[in-house]
Amino acid sequence: MKILSVIVSATVIVVSSLTMHAKIELPSVFSDNMVVQQNAKLTVAGKAKPLSTVTFRSDWEGGECKAKADKEGRFVMKVPTPPAGGPYTIIVDDGTGEKKILQNVLSGEVWLCSGQSNMEFPVKGDWAQVMDADRVIATMQRPALRLLQIRNTTSVTPIDDASVEFGWVESSPAAASFSAIGYLCGRML
Repeated sequence: MKILSVIVSATVIVVSSLTMHAKIELPSVFSDNMVVQQNAKLTVAGKAKPLSTVTFRSDWEGGECKAKADKEGRFVMKVPTPPAGGPYTIIVDDGTGEKKILQNVLSGEVWLCSGQSNMEFPVKGDWAQVMDADRVIATMQRPALRLLQIRNTTSVTPIDDASVEFGWVESSPAAASFSAIGYLCGRML
């Protein structure tokens, strides 16, 4: 009876681990509300069921691509992006029945704002604010202007994925903690 229990437990562990490997994984910057660089090649890298064919579909013209996952389940593909526009939906599917669906995706200009605390300086926050913050906040109803904040991370070796502080956020009066420099420069552009 004890041997049967061990065999059942081992089978459950093996089946569970196979199921975990079948789940599609994309980098954390791939989420609802994301912005892709217009008129470029979007690199889509992730994990899926080992040896499966992974399909990327979007509702922009030419937005379909396929790649074969390796024996560890890793895949990489380059997908052409459209001119500025949207919103679009992206579906990544490895044929196992589980799909990753990203909604409200825009194509446009992607700017990286990097620096020290000056990039974290909020339009209005509990530790700092811009001059005339309430007037600036009143103008923040610009859903096409979005911010993705990456968590400050130190590593002596390359890392596979960024750690996201908070996902893609549309600028609005409710997003007063938006990077002041990111918002004001984006608004000017």
